[in-house]
Amino acid sequence: MRLREVSAAVETMAIIETAAALDVLGQLTSNPSTAREVATALRLDRVATARLLDALAGMGLLCERSGGVFETDTVATDRVHSLTGLWQALPAVVRTGEPVLQAATAAGATRLYPDVVPVLSEWFAPAAERFAAELSPWTGRVLDVGAGAAPWTIALASRNPEVHVTAVDFPAVLTRTRRAVTAAGLVSRFDYLPGDVLDVALPAHDLAVVGNVCHLFDEAHNRVLLAKLHRTARRVAIVDVLPSADPAVSRYALGLLTRARGGAVHSLTAYQEWARQAGFAGVTTVPLSSDPPLTLLLCA
Repeated sequence: MRLREVSAAVETMAIIETAAALDVLGQLTSNPSTAREVATALRLDRVATARLLDALAGMGLLCERSGGVFETDTVATDRVHSLTGLWQALPAVVRTGEPVLQAATAAGATRLYPDVVPVLSEWFAPAAERFAAELSPWTGRVLDVGAGAAPWTIALASRNPEVHVTAVDFPAVLTRTRRAVTAAGLVSRFDYLPGDVLDVALPAHDLAVVGNVCHLFDEAHNRVLLAKLHRTARRVAIVDVLPSADPAVSRYALGLLTRARGGAVHSLTAYQEWARQAGFAGVTTVPLSSDPPLTLLLCA
């Protein structure tokens, strides 16, 4: 047993659940305050409240300003709220096999991703830079499938001035894509195609980027996706998690049950089979990062 890791996980969850149950994060979101002020407003013990706020700050959920005033990190707390809701439903998911939502649908993506993609983009940033370095130099049209905040294609376009990107995602998510592209100063280099990538007609392109999408689909849908992309692209660059002995991967695979019916951490053998059936000659792999544990699979 990894006692230290298990202990830390239990402690972390207890801290988050306590803050949620006592509305500490809600109080600080609307009114940055000292520990004493929070304790008074919520009728809590002052010493215990101070220690709780220190623990939350240590986890990155709060920021402490001068004078001992705490405020929430809005992006981090939004991510925690979205994750907590999914994981709290895990007993029912394990019992029935039914996810809380379907992230690969318009309704599920609208519910889950608009508040989450900025956090994911920040988390993926080092891997995205490695991704761009591996594919550079590159010219031509690039299709970003399930773009989200477009970390992969923003990194690629930033390095390669001849790249033009078409970002495909559901309308509610593309609002976040546009914000990220604008912040990166790449507005003239991107256009947008709203819709489900499995249904929408795709433009011709030289490279398709499929970042953290395949794990949301079962094998049948991934076969359909790669076959569709092969008809319009010379290469497909997939970024996703592969099976490994890393405990984070087993937790990730379990978490997929809450948001993707049929979703899974698919094996390299599976990707190779799908690519071959679609018409690609082979799949080359490049490790991108260990946290998160992401691999580039280049189908050509």
